[in-house]
Amino acid sequence: MKKATGISIVLGALIGFAIFGVTLLKIQPSIAQTIDNYRVLLNVNTQSSGVEAHPLSLLDAWDIVDAYAHDWSSDASLIYLTSADVNDQDSAPRTDGKRRVWQALYTSPAFNKQLNVQMVDGEITSAIEDGVHDPGIAVISERPKFDSSDALRQVQAALPDFGASVGRGKGYHFVLQTGASGSSVITVVGSSKSSDGNRIPTSVNVDSANGQIVDLSVLPK
Repeated sequence: MKKATGISIVLGALIGFAIFGVTLLKIQPSIAQTIDNYRVLLNVNTQSSGVEAHPLSLLDAWDIVDAYAHDWSSDASLIYLTSADVNDQDSAPRTDGKRRVWQALYTSPAFNKQLNVQMVDGEITSAIEDGVHDPGIAVISERPKFDSSDALRQVQAALPDFGASVGRGKGYHFVLQTGASGSSVITVVGSSKSSDGNRIPTSVNVDSANGQIVDLSVLPK
């Protein structure tokens, strides 16, 4: 039985950026194994304010990070790909499914390692080997048929009051991960209106193969 992944919004620091992250179930090995496998492959010191914005959709991001990961290891498999917050939060939220920052986690049975990759404005800025391969973790081997822009349109058509994130995330966020059924989903994170009229953080899972909405959940603020 493969272990599926779950999502949450977190803030942190990675090369000076606030992060929208993904919390996975049991992907971290013991502390000793993590330290032994830790290796920085690439770390480009970039400042988002000084770089021309070049936002990408989920599939655009997939093409770039997947090519990098397979140069790293031919058997690399994706665990998740997620958009992330960048220091442009004062601008109006994009409605085209594109983001400037994407982060991915890959695993390699041959290397017995995991690879964390970050991309900013279409350029790989960070690549770190960290952790060991978990044979039980669910992976995504096929490129999705639907893009983040398609997923956002599907969600907005089904939920007309679906809007940008409130609380810890900024704008709309997208996570390609394995859903509860074992199939890959694009999780669209934003907000919806509650019964008292306030906006609450909301995530909607969209099947990445057929574009159908799988489920919806309210997230903690």
